[in-house]
Amino acid sequence: MRFKLLAAVTLFIFSLPIFLLGQDKAFVSYKVDGKEFYFTEGILEYHPDEGWGSLKGLKIEKLDLGEYHFPRYGEIEIGIWVDISPDENTLVGKHQAKLSDEMPVSITWYEWIDKEKGEFKEFYIHQDETGESDSIFTLEIENFGPPGSIITGTFSGKLVDDEGIVYQITEGKFAVKRTDVD
Repeated sequence: MRFKLLAAVTLFIFSLPIFLLGQDKAFVSYKVDGKEFYFTEGILEYHPDEGWGSLKGLKIEKLDLGEYHFPRYGEIEIGIWVDISPDENTLVGKHQAKLSDEMPVSITWYEWIDKEKGEFKEFYIHQDETGESDSIFTLEIENFGPPGSIITGTFSGKLVDDEGIVYQITEGKFAVKRTDVD
């Protein structure tokens, strides 16, 4: 009995640092009309002198456009970008915006049309600038700490493309490192 207890305590003590290491990982994840996106390079760039910040989950993907395409290789940026402007004392909590000038949000991605021919479609969705659609975005920040701390929260909503097509954003989550920008 004593050996089992000692073994369990030892296992717990040695596995605790491994568990805690994982708590420092930044990520941003969400779904657009059911299509999943996950970024490990999430960040919250905060401008303390100006009182606003940008939640970013972005990455550059390299594309092989096929041996008959020139140039054969290309790059495309995909991800999410949300600008928030309340002061530091009111960042924690729920923020909701219908128009792009209230809380600018944009999401980009691509989908292959014909991979062999190197044909793909780029998507860019954002809040409606006119207020005529049912576009709305909700961002909830659960905590806000000093530079270097991990900021967590959730988001969801409806965004539109330039043709007015509405896209549903669901299951948005983030745990990102706060980085102050001068």
